[in-house]
Amino acid sequence: MQRFNLLDSVPYQSNANLLAKVVDNLGGSLALKKLEKAHLFSKIRIEGNNISQTEEKWATTFHYLLRKRMPESYYEIMNGAEAWSHDDRESGENAKWTKLTAYDYSNLSKNADLVNFLTDFRLDLWNNLEVLEDEMYEGRLCYHLNYFEKTLSSANRTIPKTDYHVFIDKENFTIVSTEKTEFYNGNKSFFERKLFSDYRPVAALNSGKIPHKINYEIEDFNGETIYEEQREKVEINPVFGNRIFMKEVYFGGFR
Repeated sequence: MQRFNLLDSVPYQSNANLLAKVVDNLGGSLALKKLEKAHLFSKIRIEGNNISQTEEKWATTFHYLLRKRMPESYYEIMNGAEAWSHDDRESGENAKWTKLTAYDYSNLSKNADLVNFLTDFRLDLWNNLEVLEDEMYEGRLCYHLNYFEKTLSSANRTIPKTDYHVFIDKENFTIVSTEKTEFYNGNKSFFERKLFSDYRPVAALNSGKIPHKINYEIEDFNGETIYEEQREKVEINPVFGNRIFMKEVYFGGFR
């Protein structure tokens, strides 16, 4: 609903001219409003790891499914108000479906915004973004937008919660990169950087351009991970039933 409201009133949003150009580059408001389902199939290349991995994702405005093969299968499912995971590498008690935390559910639920699912463009944050000075990023002059979210500690002190940055190419209005830093009790706990390239027009989006290559840099308590996602298939409003989002249809494999 938020996506529809914003796309219906682009001229009345913050930084409306820039928003209009970004939306037009993605195919325009009308095409984005027609998004109901999407399917992605990607090959994953992890730095320092030669094992072949793939990710397949399906999303609607209420559901999300990830099937990762490495080569065993790992699943994440969001169905309405619940989210679950299952790892085929586990055995015994650990082989059961695991209900995800509220934090993990919040992250998965962002895929129900299909614009974000396809492009990482956070329409829900747009009116919170502050335009900073232009910046050269990966050799391109970019608009630099930032949303710095704060919260209160148990001692009623204002502490950082999330620091989000987006860099938009000033020439063609594609998203060059996003950066997100999360804080726990005021201390940095997670960092994710995404670099988008290989933009290709998609006929179903009125030839709007979608990134087909994404480079990730992640830092958390596990250390640093660098990997590349190459999208082999991007399908808009494909035919699939909501049955695939029911964890009861899986028995250690994809059925």
